[in-house]
Amino acid sequence: MPKLAEPYVDKPLEALAKKLSRWRSSNESNTDVIPQRYMDEAAELSRQLPLSRVARRLGLRAGELKRHRDGVPDRPKARRRKSQTRSSATFVEAVVAKPIDVGGSEAEIEISRRDGSRLLIRGANEAALESILRAFLVA
Repeated sequence: MPKLAEPYVDKPLEALAKKLSRWRSSNESNTDVIPQRYMDEAAELSRQLPLSRVARRLGLRAGELKRHRDGVPDRPKARRRKSQTRSSATFVEAVVAKPIDVGGSEAEIEISRRDGSRLLIRGANEAALESILRAFLVA
């Protein structure tokens, strides 16, 4: 669709900006979703004017307006929960089948990280020990 002359489109853009301003002032919460009719109107204007100009004038995020205009569904908002942060395990014990030969006695290694997590390893071969320690310290 060809872009329309700017004076023709400026009037609808200003009218929508006033509608959104009234809607925002009448809502108590800033977390309310903008009504579908306003988003549809903004999407149509962004086909006739530069998207960034429409988004800026209406106080919308350009990416959200573009997704709406192009018919792409909204992305779910990612919220980080406490359970999604670093593991809450404070102690891990790893036992490997082949112990290191340390002169007849079993080797035991205990290591801790700054976040308080601890790792105890009893009897591990050298290759396994290296990979276990690396995984624990990098995590």
